[in-house]
Amino acid sequence: MTGTIAKKRNAKGEHRFYAVVSAGVDPTSGRRRRAWYGPFETEEEAQKKRHEVERDMEEQTYVAPKKVTVKSFLEDWTEGVQLRPSTVESYKRNLAKHVIPELGHLKLQSLTTSHLNKLYRKLEKSGRLDERHHGEALSPRTVRYVHTIISCALRDAKKQRLIKVNVAHDADPPTAKMAKEAAPEMRTWSAAELNRFLAFTKGDRYEPAWTFLATTGMRRGEALGLRWSDLKLDSSPATATIRRAAIVIGHRREGGKTKTGQHRLIELDAHTVLALNAWKARQASERLLVGPGYESSEDLIFTLPDGRGYHPERFSREFERKQATHNRLNPAKPLPRLRLHDLRHTWATLALAAGVHPKVVQERLGHTTISTTMDTYSHALPGMQSLAAEQVSAMIFGAGR
Repeated sequence: MTGTIAKKRNAKGEHRFYAVVSAGVDPTSGRRRRAWYGPFETEEEAQKKRHEVERDMEEQTYVAPKKVTVKSFLEDWTEGVQLRPSTVESYKRNLAKHVIPELGHLKLQSLTTSHLNKLYRKLEKSGRLDERHHGEALSPRTVRYVHTIISCALRDAKKQRLIKVNVAHDADPPTAKMAKEAAPEMRTWSAAELNRFLAFTKGDRYEPAWTFLATTGMRRGEALGLRWSDLKLDSSPATATIRRAAIVIGHRREGGKTKTGQHRLIELDAHTVLALNAWKARQASERLLVGPGYESSEDLIFTLPDGRGYHPERFSREFERKQATHNRLNPAKPLPRLRLHDLRHTWATLALAAGVHPKVVQERLGHTTISTTMDTYSHALPGMQSLAAEQVSAMIFGAGR
C-alpha cells in the first residue's frame, strides 16, 4: 500500500477527503515524501484519484505535483529552447502578447485542453493588440502559430516530467487549411513590370540590392548578410555562396544562420555581376570619404554610407515607399503593390514560366524539398505542362520527316 485517504474539515466545518500517496524519498533530508491530491467531496473520489496515481507509479508515468505556473514555465522554456534566435524572439513575443496574459496564472499541471480552446476562440474574435486594429480578430494563421508554440512547449514539459499529458494534442486550433487560406496573397510582377520598377529606382541607394534580390531569388536576410568574400565575380560562372543571414532580434540587426541552416552556392548572371562591380566601386569611394569611422569589420556587400549593414525591416519599408512614389508619379500606369518577399516569388515564377527545371529553382531558392517549390508555385506550372506537351509532340510526329 503506497497511499491512504485523509479526512479534514474546511473553514466551514465540512469534511473533505484527500488522496495521500508516497512520492519517494527527499534526497536532501532522507525523509519520505507524500503527495496530497484534493480536496474531494466524497471518499470515493479520493480513492479513485489514489488508485489513478498508484497506477501511474506502477506504469512509470507518474508526475509529482509541482507548483510551476504556466508563466514561469514558458519564460524558462524560451530561454533554453534551441532554435534560431529570430524564432525564439518570435516565440517570446507571441507568448507574452497572447498566452501569458490569459493563462500565465494557472498551474502548469492544471492546464487543460478546454483552457487552450477558450484561448484560441478569444484570439480569433479579438486577439489583435496593435494600436490601429486593437481588439480585432487574429488571423487563423496566427492563432495556429500560437498553438504550435504552445504544443512545442508542452511537449518539452512532458519530457521533463512536469506534466503527464500534452493537452495541446487534443485542442482545436484553426486547421492547416484555414491557416493556408489566410496566408498573405502571393503577388508577383511580370518581367516588364519588374524592369520598369528597377529603371525607376536607377541611382537609388537601395537599387543594387533590389536588383540583386530580383535576379537571384534570395531571401532578404540572406542578401543583407552577404559579404564580399562570399562572391567570386571573376570566375566563370560568377557565384555567390550563401552562408548566413541578417536577422532582427528585439528590433536590432544581428547576424544569424540561414533559414535552413545550410550553405548553398548560386550562379550569377552577367547583368548582376556588372551591377555588383559598379556598387563595389561606389562603396569604395564612400569608404575613402568616411575614413577611419567606416565600419568594415563584417565586409558586408549592401551597406549604408558608413559601412553599417542595412536594417532588414527598414530595407523592406524603403522598398514599399519607392513603389508608392512610383505610383504617385505614374498614376496612369501604376505597379501592383508587392512586399519585398514577393521579389523572390517573382523570380521563381518567371524562372518556371521560362522553362527552368523545378529542381534548379528549388536549389536556387534553398527550399528543403522540391515539393515545397511545386506547392508554392503551382500557379506557374500549367504553362510548363503545355510547353512540354508541344515539345514532346513535335519530337514524336517530327521524327519521320
